[in-house]
Amino acid sequence: MPARLKATLLDEYRRKRDPARTPEPFAAEACRMGLEGIISKRADAPYRSGRSRAWLKIKCGKGGEFAVCGMTAPRRSRGGFGSLLLARPEGDRLVYCGRVGAGFSEADLKSIANRLQRMRRKDAPCEGVPRSVRPKLWCEPRLVVEVSFAAITTEGLLRQPVFKALREDKEVAELTSDERAPSPAPEKAPRRSRSSPYQVAGVKFTHPDRLVFESPPVTKLELARYYELAAPRLLPFIAGRPLALLRCPDGDGGPCFFQKHFREALPQAVRRVGSAASAHHLVVDDVEGLVSLVQRGVIEFHVWASRADRLDHPEYLVLDLDPGPGVTWDAVRDAARLMRSIISKQGLTPLLRTTGGNGLHVVAYLPVKLTWEDLKALTKAIASTAAAAAPDRLTTVAAKVRRQGRIYIDYLRNGRGATAIANYSARARTGAPVAMPIAWAALGRLDGPAPFTVPNMLRRLHALPRDWREAIPHGRLKPS
Repeated sequence: MPARLKATLLDEYRRKRDPARTPEPFAAEACRMGLEGIISKRADAPYRSGRSRAWLKIKCGKGGEFAVCGMTAPRRSRGGFGSLLLARPEGDRLVYCGRVGAGFSEADLKSIANRLQRMRRKDAPCEGVPRSVRPKLWCEPRLVVEVSFAAITTEGLLRQPVFKALREDKEVAELTSDERAPSPAPEKAPRRSRSSPYQVAGVKFTHPDRLVFESPPVTKLELARYYELAAPRLLPFIAGRPLALLRCPDGDGGPCFFQKHFREALPQAVRRVGSAASAHHLVVDDVEGLVSLVQRGVIEFHVWASRADRLDHPEYLVLDLDPGPGVTWDAVRDAARLMRSIISKQGLTPLLRTTGGNGLHVVAYLPVKLTWEDLKALTKAIASTAAAAAPDRLTTVAAKVRRQGRIYIDYLRNGRGATAIANYSARARTGAPVAMPIAWAALGRLDGPAPFTVPNMLRRLHALPRDWREAIPHGRLKPS
């Protein structure tokens, strides 16, 4: 909740109620008991489901300073590191207490990673590291970071940690057991009823206030409402097509996994397609199916270029412009314009999409039927033509050592079973970006590769002009 709104609600309490009845004393007592905070409601307001200005959430702020013992590898387009591995002192030893991946700027990621590289060591300097931790490197525990967090679990791990600052003024030896090891969170209250007052598109939601994105803060319920709002635009591009999903049950700062096949029971609005002799693919046809997958922790929707009932007949091609280190945004835009020219000469209509990452997708729907083999041959020829036209700026070689200062044209997304991010899908990346189809005329106005985010699209989506569906051959897309 924005600080300004919190202040407004507190002012109303102070003006209209006896000071003894304001929430601060009760909140302070809740924090003293080790609880996460309180929820309060205006006494004269009726009970209603969903968010309203009559409700106020006051969370207990906890924080501490911890030794940095290592880092994990960055995922996708993030630079530097994924998260810092933390430890706290217990007597004369350091004990692992979790990791923090939220709150870092791009400059923080780069500078801290460079420093930790110089402190590399072979083994962990702390005890109690779970087997699930996969560090990129361990380091000598010389750096101290200040971290805020919601609570400490009964296992001694930080819950919802956020980086605040690098404490250059403090040594690890100065950390003490007492101030760095707050009491664990109290035992969980008895499990509530499975019924939930929160519903989106007819789907009941559990843990609606769980943060899916730390920065900017986006809750699970807000993400679901974004997909509900985006459904009329998104569904024509994914309905009836096999999907691959990126699930992040603990949000973008926790572990994520790519999933094409659910082993557990599916939501009622999601179906499987395929024969017993082949893999069963996941398909959604409506907003209920879309939102029910968000309830299961899905953030990203990736889609096949063919329909579930015509798996061997791709309907469009995708060329992914993936910039390597040292490539400017202007160079990415120039590469997209070159791809547009080459594709147009093939008699196709090139379309443009931001990916929510550092690059762009150039898409073209096919006016005739092609096999997957034919499509891969076509896209390889287009990519090779572009790379030959600008060999100092473009490459079709996937090896990262060959991509320094150049843009990799990924045409391999055009094989059977390959997927690409769907239009209007959120991405599990810092900033909560969204993959967005745009007009070519808008490319020059973009000052970066990921200007569209879940928060700003919640405000802007209803006012956007129609996307590039008009350029798609008749019958290639279901009507919205």
